[in-house]
Amino acid sequence: MKKRHFRFKKSIFCILLIGILFTAHIGWSSFSIAFADLNLESVPTFQSSNVYDDLSILSLKDRRFIQSFDSLPVLETLHEKENTLLLLATGDIMFHSPQITAAYDATRNEYDFFPSFSQIAPYVQAADYALANFETTTAGDAYTYSGYPAFNAPDRTLDGIYEAGFDFLSTANNHAFDRKLHGVHRTLEQMDQRGFDHNGTFNNTDESQHFLIKEVKNFKLGILSITYGLNGFEQAYDSETLYKNVNLISSDYDPDFVQNQLALMDEAGVDTSIVFIHWGNEYQLEPNEAQQILAQNLVLWGADIILGSHPHVIQKNEIVKYNGEDKYVIYSMGNFISNQSRHTLTSIKNAKYTEDGIMVTIKLEKDQNGVTHLSEVKHIPTWVYKYSESGKNKYMVLPTIDYLTFEGTSSNKNIEPPPTLSEHVLELIKASYNQSMSRCFDYTSK
Repeated sequence: MKKRHFRFKKSIFCILLIGILFTAHIGWSSFSIAFADLNLESVPTFQSSNVYDDLSILSLKDRRFIQSFDSLPVLETLHEKENTLLLLATGDIMFHSPQITAAYDATRNEYDFFPSFSQIAPYVQAADYALANFETTTAGDAYTYSGYPAFNAPDRTLDGIYEAGFDFLSTANNHAFDRKLHGVHRTLEQMDQRGFDHNGTFNNTDESQHFLIKEVKNFKLGILSITYGLNGFEQAYDSETLYKNVNLISSDYDPDFVQNQLALMDEAGVDTSIVFIHWGNEYQLEPNEAQQILAQNLVLWGADIILGSHPHVIQKNEIVKYNGEDKYVIYSMGNFISNQSRHTLTSIKNAKYTEDGIMVTIKLEKDQNGVTHLSEVKHIPTWVYKYSESGKNKYMVLPTIDYLTFEGTSSNKNIEPPPTLSEHVLELIKASYNQSMSRCFDYTSK
């Protein structure tokens, strides 16, 4: 409140100065009359703790130096709008063997993965904080680079993701242990070297807190990444080792693990609790019953935002109302990038949907009382464009909305357009956009 008082004093001074200059322009004599009428000693000094109380005791003559009482709510509204945070989240970032081969530049003897993300980078970088699921390991070149079924990608994948603008990577997924504990620990090491925030796996932590607390702007976020399993590797380790290295939804070491972690988040005083969860059935367009029950429980335990991954296709989102507050759930954000497609998964019924992903933008607002609430959610569909250039395969994530004009290139002037798109590809993009948005709805608080 002291700063606000200072601004009003400064405003009065400025208005007085303007008045002096104006009267000087029309003549010193008239200025003398106006100045004598003013009586500087009568200009009020704000004393109370409430500016409205100060204004209420001013004389009508003094009030003329304040433009209008109506200006005060405007000032408060502008102040409120400054207390906003824009999050962006997306689903599975996977690197199958063909993608690794495509990113290799033989002339420079190095990998470059940023071109795959170049078209969506402006969207990611526009957010205050961007999150994604890193569904591979970076175990090092001493291990073979490979995709499914045991993932290990070059360290340079992280450079491409970082350059695109992502801040946080979830590491809790069924491929986290593909190179066992060595892969878990080295992946975290490489993320730390590049400045990523991360959660979901650990290097033999002894801490009871298994979530990340991150302060962005004026918001204190709690982020917990969890996974249903590890493709059978959970059978190779005792419960204590698993507890110290990965967040599992179901833990023998702590049967109430998720509920306990959300309770600790609440005790830590976070403004918003985010659960990044790996769950559900692969290639199923609808969440299963277990997902929906768990989502309800997560909300009851304190989750405000639930971001789902693993099915490799987009599943629906919903707003859950609890205790007068709106909570956001998306059951699966689909593949952000992978080699999965209608051409590589010919035996899978819903294979074409594996080319689709969604970028979710979530706006949070903090009111005058310091209470944070969900303000707005928008969905930006993406599509993985696989094409050949100079006899070499390439992969590019396209924000489909930029290509609905059917001009063959992006309408976004902030990015370099990809190679001219054929009418057939543009039709696939349009179909991808429509099928993605048919499962997602945007939200704005009342």
